[in-house]
Amino acid sequence: MRLPLVFDPETRDGTATKDALLRNCMTERLGKAFRVIKRPGLATFPALGIPIGSALGCFSWETGSGPFLLIVGGTSSVGFKIYYLTATNLTAQVAVSGVADANFYFTPTTDTSGNLQVVAASATEAYVLSVVAGIPFNLGKITSGGYPTDIVPGVVALDGYTFVAGADGRVYNSNLNDATTWTGDYISAESEPDVTVAIFKHLKYVGVLGTRSLEFFYDAANPTGSPLSPLNGTQQNIGCVSGRTLASTGDVACWLAKDSVGSYYVAQVEGTQARKISTDAIDRILATLGDTLTGYLPYATIARTGGHTLYILALGGTGGTQDVKTIAYDLTTREWYVWDYQSGAFPFIHATQNIYGPGTIGQSVSNGQLYVLDVSNVTDIGSTSIQSEIVTPIFDAETTVHKFFSRLQVIGDRVTGSTVDIYASDDDYQTWTFMGAVDMSQERPQLFQLGSARRRAFKLLHGAATALRLESLEIDVKAGSR
Repeated sequence: MRLPLVFDPETRDGTATKDALLRNCMTERLGKAFRVIKRPGLATFPALGIPIGSALGCFSWETGSGPFLLIVGGTSSVGFKIYYLTATNLTAQVAVSGVADANFYFTPTTDTSGNLQVVAASATEAYVLSVVAGIPFNLGKITSGGYPTDIVPGVVALDGYTFVAGADGRVYNSNLNDATTWTGDYISAESEPDVTVAIFKHLKYVGVLGTRSLEFFYDAANPTGSPLSPLNGTQQNIGCVSGRTLASTGDVACWLAKDSVGSYYVAQVEGTQARKISTDAIDRILATLGDTLTGYLPYATIARTGGHTLYILALGGTGGTQDVKTIAYDLTTREWYVWDYQSGAFPFIHATQNIYGPGTIGQSVSNGQLYVLDVSNVTDIGSTSIQSEIVTPIFDAETTVHKFFSRLQVIGDRVTGSTVDIYASDDDYQTWTFMGAVDMSQERPQLFQLGSARRRAFKLLHGAATALRLESLEIDVKAGSR
């Protein structure tokens, strides 16, 4: 008999201490079968010698002349700057008057000649960089009188215009093909009288998220005022808790939402319609945190690695004490996972494509340094082991008669140096008994004479610095008397 090892979390009380769980794992499909693999590890990005104490943003882009990476950071003593990295050159570009939490958001756009530009915008200021032969050059801070001075997270480029939004719901636009000039033109998001928290680009639309609403706009080429018009039929009463929880990549957008009765959940927009993607168990995890989520300042990123696209929502910030620090949604397999990083929340507060190799580049919330998230990394920074944990649903073969477990075999890839510790709980996840360790380099990694129980759950722990891919548990079990 085989017990599958792929399932959604099933926490009954939101603590992830009982019921089925995948911690620091992912799943992948091979044909019709699903397998569990270790979550991607973090590796240090090549040392850049930048005094980055605060994580203020990162952005990468590929040009015909090669890739470049923008990094925003600094310290109060040396100031905050936008740096750029090409294949061979690292240069401080421009000082910014930001503070530790003045996150920057980026969008590529073009000027009147079709040359690539990048707009970097924070809550209080924005800069335009022109990219020539693959190298960004500073065009200066946007000082145009029509540019707003207090904007929400996000900046969008669409059809030659650049857009930002204020908390009052106004969506401001630059002149056509001129991100440096703003005349004060705007259109207001009015589907719901609430506070705007984020602006984002989705497909060919500009999305505006409020605390209780979502609205899309399209380029209507209006001859005066804003070029945007509301996209009729797309207004929804689905809001966002914080703009920091919105993560989007153009065709994917997810965020932490809160409904009219105060319940938290995770939403995703498909097409122009948002839907709830969190399961009941994930909602219970969010419910255990309640309004303390605001105090923890949750943050989210989207990462791509190994054919997976992941929405990673860190719940614990830098000081949360709850059991669940990070939840991750796999948009590829539509599975939820519980993650942590060295017993804390996952560190990425900003992320961008790794244009120098596989995986995703992320900026650490704790120190602003850059790391690479990729499935090829089997440990975290400094060879720190990744503690992967698989807790199965309770097995009872649909009967409460006593059962004798004579053999257990872990079905998975043979890997030298890889061991899996096996535990069993016969009292509804309250206590665990160590049953033994199996060597995954063996042809048949198995244990014998595992005792008896009416109902049993298994826990598998893996901390070796090796790859991990498991399919199921094969058990030999015989029914006894009632």
